[in-house]
Amino acid sequence: MPVVQMPEVTMPEAQNMEPEAQTAIRYLVVFNPVQSAKRQKLLALLISELKHRSLNYTLYPTEANLTANQYYFRAHLKEYTDVVILGGDGTFNVVVNCIVDAQLHQNISHKINVGLLPAGTGNDFSKQWFNKAKQKGHSQQDLINIVLGNQVQTLYLGECHYDNKVRYFNNVLGVGFDAVIAKQLAHQKSLFRSLSYLVAALRHIPFYQEPKCELVLKGKTTKYRNLITAFANSQYFGGGLPIAPNQDGRTESLTVIRAPKLSVIPKVMLLLKLTKGRHLSSKGVFHDKMQKEDEAEITTSGLEIEADGEYIGETPCKVKVSSHTINLKV
Repeated sequence: MPVVQMPEVTMPEAQNMEPEAQTAIRYLVVFNPVQSAKRQKLLALLISELKHRSLNYTLYPTEANLTANQYYFRAHLKEYTDVVILGGDGTFNVVVNCIVDAQLHQNISHKINVGLLPAGTGNDFSKQWFNKAKQKGHSQQDLINIVLGNQVQTLYLGECHYDNKVRYFNNVLGVGFDAVIAKQLAHQKSLFRSLSYLVAALRHIPFYQEPKCELVLKGKTTKYRNLITAFANSQYFGGGLPIAPNQDGRTESLTVIRAPKLSVIPKVMLLLKLTKGRHLSSKGVFHDKMQKEDEAEITTSGLEIEADGEYIGETPCKVKVSSHTINLKV
């Protein structure tokens, strides 16, 4: 596990911090341990505020392996009332999956309240949740006050079944060029972070060979050459691209967007339209709404899948609105 050099505190592993004043509220502070000056500063401010308010908390730096994180949450989540997540979309997705997994496997009698401190590169989910325009006006102290507050709203989730596994997603699950990029750059995070998603996509899209894909949605089977098929629970992906401009994680629904095979110039033009959220009216682009009773299935084998920007595996897969929810602070 990477050792994070932090002011005021050393964190080689999860630690219990118990101020003298006891309280019924117990915080689990989860953070991405990869070196980042922004995260280090924000974590130091959060720790200072927790101490100032005499609140009980535990620090947990995430492991690279999802299963290792799930083991920790299964063993310890019942000890906490609140989880504060300090990180980007990937860290948030990991914790969402760990919370749902722990609640399924352990007898947790209370609902866990979750707070998000955006500290990644894209922060796509937080742009929608906190409102992109308003978020720019939030100071770090404002965000800390939110995650230590008690006002919550229900975040609905998407759910993907593949290869005898289940993955929950709060933002966007995609099958297509986005998943191929996520897979290729899975071990080159530093390179990916130095480039915008748009630049990375422009480098890959002209050479992307759209594979055959079969999608079953609402009882109708469609066969097509797939550029991208996305299931959106929120508006943005890829560092601020509004893939589903009208989608909101507060609604019990998903937006399905699929784009077919295109020649190079229309393909690039579609990507440029995507930057403004004007792609849904483009020729060949299909979009529809999935409600809680709907299920989508990609029956084709061997197509890459990404969930909230992380490569997770291959099709076939089934996607639906999950029955599990998160109490997320606002």
